[in-house]
Amino acid sequence: MPHHSVGFRNRGAARHDRRARPGLHNLYLPSGKEDCMPTCSDCAFYTKKTETEGECSINGPVAADRDAGRCPSRTFRPRG
Repeated sequence: MPHHSVGFRNRGAARHDRRARPGLHNLYLPSGKEDCMPTCSDCAFYTKKTETEGECSINGPVAADRDAGRCPSRTFRPRG
């Protein structure tokens, strides 16, 4: 098999992986916040420290208003 075919196959697999991940359109929106994206403070792994800061049990210190879609480990879980 030519060398360029292997590279093409790898790019296709990566493209498929990106589509398989849940996007922002699949995130849970708590009631009363339908007009905005959930934040770290809406996550089950978040512990409030101050009004603007908290701690994620997985990722460490985080801002309370950080969009859940920006979670570095993609582990947002709604409280509930």
